[in-house]
Amino acid sequence: MSTNIDKIVGPFYCQVALQLCLTSRALCKQGVCQKVSEICSFISILCLKTNFKTCGQESIVCSNVSKLCSTGKDSAECKKAKMLCSDARQLCPRNNRIDGT
Repeated sequence: MSTNIDKIVGPFYCQVALQLCLTSRALCKQGVCQKVSEICSFISILCLKTNFKTCGQESIVCSNVSKLCSTGKDSAECKKAKMLCSDARQLCPRNNRIDGT
């Protein structure tokens, strides 16, 4: 994508990623691990397409959350995925809309 298009579309991708993050966190609490894995994988892709510097790091963390969630509901892996999700939210430059637990 060209720089002008990135500036226009980047915030849209970010907003969609934030909404999906809320959804995945709710599903995680319900124990729907496979769906959380799919959503976090897509969030990872969206974060790569934004124009914020820290979004690349956030994308890597979301990808790791996706991999952990894809393995099932093992409590140790779920706890690690939740901690990584929290780390990703801290990296997000637009975290003011999604902070909390």
